[in-house]
Amino acid sequence: MLAIGGGVLNVPYYTFKEIWTPLSIVGIRFYKRLQDRIYFMKLGKGPRRPILTRFN
Repeated sequence: MLAIGGGVLNVPYYTFKEIWTPLSIVGIRFYKRLQDRIYFMKLGKGPRRPILTRFN
């Protein structure tokens, strides 16, 4: 949730966080899903694909 002007705004689609690497320059992006810490990779404009599962 974000606090904006005294009110609270729910952001339901904020589920991924991009992890910046030098590979982002050439279109290879890495993301982390916030709720369960699964890592994803995206090549160009393709879909996100899981690459690392949660470590216990």
